[in-house]
Amino acid sequence: MNEPANDPPNGQWEPKAPTKNFTPNSTRSNIPSFFHRIAQLAWARVTETRETIAYVILSFLTAIFCIVLEAMVLKAHSDEANNVWSSEQQVNRPLNIAYAETWLSLTRLQNENIFFITFQIFQTYLGIDSVVRQNLMQIMAHTIIIFFCAIFALVQLGETLKFKANLWSTDMKSHIDTSDAGFLNALKYEIAIAVGTAILTLIFIYLCKKLSQQFGWNIYKRIGADLKMQKRYRLYQLFIMNLKLDAFFELVFSIFWLVAMVQASYQTGNAPSIVWFAIHIILTVVLIPSFFLARYGARTERPLIMWLFLAVQLLELVDFCIILQQSASTWVFWVFVVCVAIILSLSTFVLTILLTKNFGQGLKPHIQRLFDENYKDFFDSARNPNVKPSNTQDSWVIEDIENTPENSRPPTRNATRTGWKWASKGRSKQPAVHDVDVEKTNMQRYETPTQLEEATVQPSTQAPA
Repeated sequence: MNEPANDPPNGQWEPKAPTKNFTPNSTRSNIPSFFHRIAQLAWARVTETRETIAYVILSFLTAIFCIVLEAMVLKAHSDEANNVWSSEQQVNRPLNIAYAETWLSLTRLQNENIFFITFQIFQTYLGIDSVVRQNLMQIMAHTIIIFFCAIFALVQLGETLKFKANLWSTDMKSHIDTSDAGFLNALKYEIAIAVGTAILTLIFIYLCKKLSQQFGWNIYKRIGADLKMQKRYRLYQLFIMNLKLDAFFELVFSIFWLVAMVQASYQTGNAPSIVWFAIHIILTVVLIPSFFLARYGARTERPLIMWLFLAVQLLELVDFCIILQQSASTWVFWVFVVCVAIILSLSTFVLTILLTKNFGQGLKPHIQRLFDENYKDFFDSARNPNVKPSNTQDSWVIEDIENTPENSRPPTRNATRTGWKWASKGRSKQPAVHDVDVEKTNMQRYETPTQLEEATVQPSTQAPA
């Protein structure tokens, strides 16, 4: 059970870090499992308003729409790659080299399709997590990502048109009619993805605006009107959002490059190649726990952990720069992914330094750990159980009138009709002088102060008995 807080003698209450308290409804014997707690709290946050429900449903529909169509694009590119391979077997040099280049380009396109499908799964998680955690920065980033999905679909459309033109030019030289049915099918699906994601982006922008107001108000009620504290909290949210993007782009990119190094036989090359191959494996393995440690260090304000995370990010940044210099520049998509990983690593480096400077300035009690034993305390997203409310004074009640000094001002006449009747009936029946008893009788007879005043100044028209 939660122990009552003992206020210090000076009357000033200082917030403390969250502790694992057990209420009568959450004793250790009946605490649900971790995944059960996630499901309960996620359901409470998702169904909080119509906007949160619509945002989560739209995130699922967007993922289904993009994954299904992108899988059809992948199938179309695979079929066209088989057609190009058949044409390559029918000609000799140098025409077969042109067909081989087209086949390689289609193979890269298939890798892009797989990456896009994986990214859609990640962005669905990002959108739902932003609603559950009510991360204002993350939900804005998710909306921007949906827009970039439309841009990516247009880039794929341009690449398909380019490779289709290259195949047509090679067929004209070799007098071979290669079927382009795969290209035509891919173009239809890519146009559908571009148009669909563009329309979905507009809907996401509208919902993002609504949820930004809702989340911003919840943050205000949890933290208060301190603008500096709100700025620190948004910086923390931006750092956490950046960590999640790092976990996808940096980790996926590192694994892809590790596979490419194995295919290029770096592990059996010269001494520098073997050393770089070993260092890249170590950095890829260290990268996974470093994100969890960085999140823990930011939540508990541990500077040492944050500096260790900075060292890992610095090594990753050097590794990515070497990969950018070593990788082929003919694959535009690959260069784009490397640049995104470098930009994210740089931004994470800067955000880590800025966040570490905010340690010890009162932000720690406002950082919520949603899925611990006290998870039910966070069902109300506008409440922070780790911080005592600043305004602890009860609302005005009629009993306060009996305890007010004699020279205090009487209740205002702006009271509502219902409020005045409630106030008049709620007065305690204490012995009083005749004038006070007459005043109480008049207050019960007339409903408002105005009626009471009119009855007092109006002469009586009743005949004497």
